[in-house]
Amino acid sequence: MEHQTNLQCEAWIGNKWRVVSVESLFAHPKIVRRCIECHGPVRLHKAGPGGKWPAHAENYPHHNGCSLGHTFDGRKRPNPNPVATPSNAEDLILMLTEELLTPTEYFEGASVSVAVNAYERNPKARAACLRHHGLSCAVCGFNFMQRYGKAAETIIHVHHIIPLHTIRETYAVNPIEDLRPVCPNCHAVIHSKAEPLTIERVREMLRSVANGR
Repeated sequence: MEHQTNLQCEAWIGNKWRVVSVESLFAHPKIVRRCIECHGPVRLHKAGPGGKWPAHAENYPHHNGCSLGHTFDGRKRPNPNPVATPSNAEDLILMLTEELLTPTEYFEGASVSVAVNAYERNPKARAACLRHHGLSCAVCGFNFMQRYGKAAETIIHVHHIIPLHTIRETYAVNPIEDLRPVCPNCHAVIHSKAEPLTIERVREMLRSVANGR
């Protein structure tokens, strides 16, 4: 089966073009994006009813040197009007980029980055969160140091309880009230839905499985 490259596009996140799924971008309409093949503008199409077709990208205005459109002439070449790399990514860095789902299909030879939010990259906010809440996952209690030793002590994600895209304004993060340490597994489950699950909801999921429900 051929890779369906139109299920992905490139998005400017954290001062870098990253390969992300089209489905994940509908929750972040302000993120600058471009065609993964020709680097020109794209328009996004939501998934069809009942899964009739997946969410996908289309080069638009159409460029006949790109296969992700309706005018492809069979010879791939760069778009003559490529999307410019943003000069100021401040607004985009504030996005909770963990919500961009890992693509389900990949290019051969392409590298896919896992992005983290700006507050996890902010060492002061991260340190304040971990000083208060500790290094164990707030959902399942997993502690990397206890399992793997001292070398893995600080391998823990920092989760923003309120998705930043829902706040729609700049505000000062409170590392104690707004952030929680979570392990990568629980973090992935939290962001497995378009509307992130709460820590309490994921805890309940774990309890249900443990109780055989």
